[in-house]
Amino acid sequence: MTYAGMGHNATVEDQLMVEKIAQSLCCFPLALVQAGAYIQQQHCLYGYLERLESQRAQIMSINASQSYDDYTLSVYSTWNLSWNKLHNSTQEFLKICSCMHFENIPREMFQRVVDNIDKVNEVHPGPLVDQVIDLLEKLFSNSRQWNDIEMDTIISELTSFSLINVMQHGKTYNIHPLVHQWVSDGVQHQIDVIAAFLAVSMEGISEYEMPFVLQLQEHCRLVNALDFKDVFIWEAFARLWTLSGNYARELELVKALLENSEEVKGKHHPETITYGGHLGAVYGKLGEIQ
Repeated sequence: MTYAGMGHNATVEDQLMVEKIAQSLCCFPLALVQAGAYIQQQHCLYGYLERLESQRAQIMSINASQSYDDYTLSVYSTWNLSWNKLHNSTQEFLKICSCMHFENIPREMFQRVVDNIDKVNEVHPGPLVDQVIDLLEKLFSNSRQWNDIEMDTIISELTSFSLINVMQHGKTYNIHPLVHQWVSDGVQHQIDVIAAFLAVSMEGISEYEMPFVLQLQEHCRLVNALDFKDVFIWEAFARLWTLSGNYARELELVKALLENSEEVKGKHHPETITYGGHLGAVYGKLGEIQ
């Protein structure tokens, strides 16, 4: 970032600050060019990070002209041009991904939601499941039957605009952290719908599917299932934490399930008794660890 007004007189402290800025921008070339131009214009090398942290969306939207390469569009403006060219289904896919962790987003998650939605809707009908169905209808022409070609079309469109990286021979996707943040800053799905989306993907999950469990847990950590009073979500997330060995999180959810069942169905209902046994088993596992 010699074009940030530092030249050859930069101190060690200046260089360290530049490195911090580069790290905060995840070394994204487009963002580094804009940051260098902005810092040069405003003489704010030591104030840039504070502005970035407090007003990221605004600062990334500034058109900072830069004689270094005659670049005049902001980072966000450039991505917005790409966004406007995307099909609606591709935009919806990217919105969902913006609510996940930016790395290792499993393709299998989307297929499982399509495959599981009818069963979940039959057993756990409700507004949240209806919204997941609406989301699938925006993604795919047939929301009840998985179509690899339609998914491939979405991914191909995103890769053509350099908005996503395909990993593990097409099994997972990574989004650059800045692109991920840009989508989050612009448009967000309601987090309860995303929690339900994750829960549908976990329907029927077992210890024989540990690769998927391990992939999904990173995304589920971003969601606090207890924020949503929905038994279906609680049960799905509790099962995930059981399989992944996160017994502390499992304990919180099983407690909530037991208390809800006692309130709704009574202390002597078979379901309540089952949850009570589950709670005891979780305490047992935690005791073994300690």
